[in-house]
Amino acid sequence: MKRILVVYGSQKGSTKEIAETVKGCLENGRCRVDVMAAEPALTDLSGYELIVIGSGIYGAFPHNHIGEFVDRNREELEQKKTAVFAVCGNMSSKNGKKRQTARAFADKVASGLSCQRKTVFAGRVPDFGRFINVIARWVAGTEPGDHRDWDTIKNWALSLLDLIAD
Repeated sequence: MKRILVVYGSQKGSTKEIAETVKGCLENGRCRVDVMAAEPALTDLSGYELIVIGSGIYGAFPHNHIGEFVDRNREELEQKKTAVFAVCGNMSSKNGKKRQTARAFADKVASGLSCQRKTVFAGRVPDFGRFINVIARWVAGTEPGDHRDWDTIKNWALSLLDLIAD
């Protein structure tokens, strides 16, 4: 049975929910999948055929623990098949430039790794109240709400099975 590790960095839980969904999709593919919150410490990756790294984007940067996880485990990660996803509210923006900028965040999560797959998903944009929501619409072009496309997330997760097919 193939083993996969899904590592995530999440502040409000949206990225964690996506990581759990990725796990569910991959387990249906007859794989053993472990999910863990990113920690800066070295992790034993030796038993995994695929490492999936996911992070929410906060102020244009990945979760701090994701960068630390990649840096501390870089040598071993370079020897593994890896896939990366970022979660960014700006993917739901009506502003094309904001969406284009958000698409680059997967590279920030990868932090120089040569990944086999990278993507960015729209996230959940909190309701900050009327005044802040007006500013968010004006600055980022986003509306409060859950903008995650679960079918897109599941299809991407299932596509990862190709990376470890015999």
